[in-house]
Amino acid sequence: MDKIHILPSTPDGSEKGINCAIQRIPRSQQSYNYANDLQRNRPRRMKRKSAGENGATTAAAFWVADGGVAVSSETAACGPQYAEERQYLDFYLGVQLVDGGLQTTDKFLSHYAVTADELNCNFERSDAVNKCLWQNAPSDGQLDTVDFHMFRKSDAKIFPVQLRPGPIHPPLGNNMILAGDTTAEEQSAVYYSAPIACQKGVGKLTFIYWVYNDAKIEVLLIKPMSKDGPKDIQVVGRPEINCNYFRPQNEKCAVIIPPMEEPFQIGIRAFDLQDALVGSLVIIDEIRYEAELCKKHPDFGPAFASKTLVARPGTAPIITASDLDCSHIDTSCRWGNGEEEHIKWERGNEKIDPEKWAEVIGQEQRPTGPFVFLFADKNSPKPFSIFKSDPIPCMAYGGRLIFKYWLKPKTRIQLCSTTLEFLPLSCAFLNEKEAPGPVAIEIDGPVDEPFMFTFEVVSFDETEGGFAAIDELKFEATLCHETTIAPTTLNPWDFGAEFKTEPLPLRDAAVQLETAKDLGCNFEAPCLWMNSNKTPDNVQWKMGGGQLEPNLIYGLTGSNDVPNDAFAVAQFPGEFATATMTTEDIPCLNGPGEVSFRYWATNNVSVQACASFVNNETDIECTNFNASDFSA
Repeated sequence: MDKIHILPSTPDGSEKGINCAIQRIPRSQQSYNYANDLQRNRPRRMKRKSAGENGATTAAAFWVADGGVAVSSETAACGPQYAEERQYLDFYLGVQLVDGGLQTTDKFLSHYAVTADELNCNFERSDAVNKCLWQNAPSDGQLDTVDFHMFRKSDAKIFPVQLRPGPIHPPLGNNMILAGDTTAEEQSAVYYSAPIACQKGVGKLTFIYWVYNDAKIEVLLIKPMSKDGPKDIQVVGRPEINCNYFRPQNEKCAVIIPPMEEPFQIGIRAFDLQDALVGSLVIIDEIRYEAELCKKHPDFGPAFASKTLVARPGTAPIITASDLDCSHIDTSCRWGNGEEEHIKWERGNEKIDPEKWAEVIGQEQRPTGPFVFLFADKNSPKPFSIFKSDPIPCMAYGGRLIFKYWLKPKTRIQLCSTTLEFLPLSCAFLNEKEAPGPVAIEIDGPVDEPFMFTFEVVSFDETEGGFAAIDELKFEATLCHETTIAPTTLNPWDFGAEFKTEPLPLRDAAVQLETAKDLGCNFEAPCLWMNSNKTPDNVQWKMGGGQLEPNLIYGLTGSNDVPNDAFAVAQFPGEFATATMTTEDIPCLNGPGEVSFRYWATNNVSVQACASFVNNETDIECTNFNASDFSA
C-alpha cells in the first residue's frame, strides 16, 4: 500500500515553514525504511502548536502505517487531504478527532469550583464544553507549547501494546484527550482545571492515562490565571507522582494534593514530547478529584446547610402587594436570583449555632426560619448576583417594603426599585448599624410602569469577606389595578358600620404597678392607659374594634398595614386640637426602660411620646413622630 509523508511547505509550495502539506508517495519512491517503524508500531508525526500572523495554530499529523498507531491533530492548514488523514487515524487506531471538543467559554476562569466533583470529567457528555471545568492552558513557551485534543473511539480495534498502562480496549464511543509531538525540541502540554478557592485537608486526583516513547506526566498546582492577566504558568506546587510507562496495566494515576489555603488550579502536564524520528504522546481520560473545598459561607455550625436559590418557572403576575410577602424563604416566595452573575444568593436553614452566628455577624439575634443570604470574599468573581422580586405591574400610591436583614461588619447592601431593565428608580443603602430591624423603606409613588425590587451587595471588607442575609419580607402598597377609595372622599369619622368605639376612661384613682408588663395594652379591654384628667376638654381617646371600612386606613394614612385587632383612636375636628393618653404612675426605674407601640396618623397629625415627672409634669424626655415615621 502507499505510505503517507508530511512535508514542511509554504503557500507557494516550497518546502519551508511549519504549515501542513500532505503528499502521497509511491512505494517505489520511498527512501525511508519503514520496516523498523512497522515492527515497533511507533507514530511518525504529531501536532506542534505555533501561531501565524493571525494567531491561528498550525499543525502537522502523525501516524504509524500498516497496523500501527495513526493520529492526526486539528488544523485548518491541511486542506482537503486532512479528511483523508482522519480516515487513516480511524483505520489504524479506531479513533476519530472530535472537532472543537475542547473549546471552552469565557466563564471558565471566572467560575470557582464549588465542590470537588465539579472537576470530574470523562469527556463523554454531549455538553462537555460547559460541564468539564478543564481546558488547555495558554502557551507560555516553557511549560506549555502544544495542546491536548479530543478523540473518540470509533470502532473495536485494540490499542497497540506500546501504549500503556491504560486499558488496551477502550469502550466504543469513549472520548479521551491526546497530546504529542515529533520535533527534536522537547514539547509539553498543560490541561488545567477551573480555579479552586482553597482545599481543606488532603485531596486526591486520579485519571486514566497512556504514554508512548519516553513521554511523561506530572501534576502541577498553579496560581490562578485571570482572563485579562498574564498568561505565564506560575507553579506553586508539584505533588509527588509515580505515573509512568512501567506501571501495572490498567492502573490509574493517583496523586495526593496537599492542603491549599490560597486559590489554585490543578494542571495535568504531558512533557518530554519529542523524538524527531518516531515521536511520543500522552492520552488522558476519566479525571476524578476528591477533596473538601472551602465552604461558600461562614461556619454557622454542623447543622447549618444551604442550597442555591433555583430559578422558578414562569409564575402568575403579581395581583396584590401581599404576593411579595415572604416570611421565611421557600419555593413559593416571589423572589430569586438574577440571571448572569456567578455568585448566587442561597437559602439557608435556621439550624444556626448561636455562638458561631454571633462571632461572624456580631449580634445575637438571628433568623428564626429559613432565610436567604449571599457570601463573598476577595476571590469571588464579580458581578455578584442580585436578589430580586418578581415584576410588579404598577403602584397607585406610595408603598413600603418591610424586612429583616443581617450584615457581616463592613458589608453594605443597596435596596433599589428598578425598571425591568434594572434602571434604578430609587435606592437606599443599608448598613449593619440598623440591622436586624425590621426596617420599613418608603417607596415613592405612584409608579405607572412595571418595576421590581433588588438587593445588591455593593461593598465589604475583602480581608474578612462579606455576608448579607434577608428574611421576613413584607410589601405594603395598593397596585394601580386594585379598587381603592380616593383619599379626598374618605370621611375620617366613618370607620364603617361594623366598627364600634367606646370612650377610654379618664385617669382616676391610682393603681399600684407591680411590673412593667402591667402597662402592656392591646385595647381589647380597659387597661392602665387612660385619657388625661388634666385636659378633659380636649379630644378624648376611644377604644375601637370591629370590621374597618375597606381601604380606609390606607386612604387616610398611606399604609396598607391595617390594625388586626382593637386599637385606640383620636379623631380631631380641626387644627390645634390635642389628645393626651397617660399611664398610671410609675414609682421608679432601676435601669433604662423602653416603650414600643404601633401607630397610624394622617399627614397633618404629629405624635409625641414623653416621660414626665408626676408631681410637676416636667418632661424627662420626649420623642416626636409624624405621619411619615410609621413605627412597627
